[in-house]
This record gives sequence, structure tokens and C-alpha cells, in this order.
Amino acid sequence: LMASGGCEEVISLDEDACKLSYVDNSIMDLRSQDQPLGINAFRDDLDNDICEIQVLPKKTWVLKPGQEVPRYQGDSWAKRGQDGGLCFFCNSVQGSLGACCKKGFSNDPAECKAIPIE
Repeated sequence: LMASGGCEEVISLDEDACKLSYVDNSIMDLRSQDQPLGINAFRDDLDNDICEIQVLPKKTWVLKPGQEVPRYQGDSWAKRGQDGGLCFFCNSVQGSLGACCKKGFSNDPAECKAIPIE
């Protein structure tokens, strides 16, 4: 299960009770971060035993000074056909121009080589 950074909380309800207040529910809390969060596997009691998933969206993003919210949080490299360069998908919600770059990719254009990639 993957939750976008735009989610505040994602609750997977256990089928045994199918209630928000049930102790066996799984809760993904993203209140203090803007990065996506994923669960590779549910604990045994929830595996193939989820009756409902509830998603609470964030009212505001959690931003650090100077940080911007990416418009697209998926794999922009694949969407661009594995080609680096200026990229609409990588523009921020605030409007800053973005670039699709891949660390160590020798064919990255100048706009990618001008910035450090973490």
C-alpha cells in the first residue's frame, strides 16, 4: 500500500470488526512529512483481511523553508521515456520549473548537471 505525501492519514480497517476504533487496524501517519510512505506487507492479522481503507487528505503540506511541493510524485523518468531534461511533471505546485534527472546518467542535459542530485 502506497500513500502519497498529500495524505495526512491512511487507515486500513481489519475485517474482523470493520470499525475505525478497532485495535488491529493499520494506521499510516504522514502528518509530519510530505514524502510518500509505503507498506510492503501487512502484519498477519491484516493480510487478506482488510474491509475498508480510509484516506484523510492533508489540508496543508508540511514544508521546510525554501522547500516546494512536487507536482508529480511518481516516476517522471519513465513518463518522459527515460530521457532527462526540463519536465512539466517535475515542476513544483508553486510554479518553479523542474527537470527530470537521473543520478549518474551520462546523457543528462545541462539543466541536470547544474544542480546536485541527492
